[in-house]
Amino acid sequence: AEERRRADRLSPDQTRFADAAKLRPGFDVRVIDIGPRGVLIESPTRLHIGSRAELTLFGADGSVRLDLAGAVRRCHVSGLNPVTYR
Repeated sequence: AEERRRADRLSPDQTRFADAAKLRPGFDVRVIDIGPRGVLIESPTRLHIGSRAELTLFGADGSVRLDLAGAVRRCHVSGLNPVTYR
């Protein structure tokens, strides 16, 4: 399949950010990858397409905090035991 992404995405270990993040109102989520147009996360909670989301990324060394706001563009089941969403 041809790659359709407009920009490269980086895993957290390729950036200064940790793979643990917080999704408001306080859900712990895992960062899968980061790109200039979005962040792919894995969450125990289903996110509704079109809803607003606020995500806090933390620096791998704890010195950086980045608060992001955006909209949910996609959400699908990524695991079954336990149920997780991406």
